Amino acid sequence: MSRYEDLLASQIRAHGLPEPERQHRFAKELGRDYRLDFAWPERRLAAEVDGGRFVGRATKGFVDARKMPTPYHNTDQDYRKRNLLQLLGWTLLAFPAEMVTSGEAINELALGLERDPLAPLPKNPVWDSRLRRHVASTLERDRQARLVSERKGRSRLQRQKFQAQLAKEQAERAARRAAAEAPPPDVPSDVLRRE
Repeated sequence: MSRYEDLLASQIRAHGLPEPERQHRFAKELGRDYRLDFAWPERRLAAEVDGGRFVGRATKGFVDARKMPTPYHNTDQDYRKRNLLQLLGWTLLAFPAEMVTSGEAINELALGLERDPLAPLPKNPVWDSRLRRHVASTLERDRQARLVSERKGRSRLQRQKFQAQLAKEQAERAARRAAAEAPPPDVPSDVLRRE
């Protein structure tokens, strides 16, 4: 278990949501032994936190995925597990560490726990409006983050162009200065004799 899983578990308790089964095993009858970070089997709802990854025997345990140079995890196993969960009729909510720390994960989890697991679409107008507001706020947050990123990228690009132009001008000045200070080239003696 990672610290982000522990943080989400404490948020679940603080919000008074139903207690989940942690490290819930499923699909044993199908010859698989998958575990879910959080599960509410009676609601067929599961939650996975992708902050710390188990990386096997090489590092003996969990590491913070954000501190790793490249994501190291068994993606194929994750896909198989998540697909099988969907095929068994479960709903899976997956959260990166940033969503857990920002509180966005607990909001989505609360919405997931409110819905009727057997209903194909939400029929509750209150739930539907909360879901719409949540999705709209998430989209707005993503749009603002994208704009900030673009602004930073644009200014970085402008800085890089300016620095490249400055370096080019400095190199040209240095070349002119070196040419002006250099002694005249020696004229071969055979050219002087002919004149």
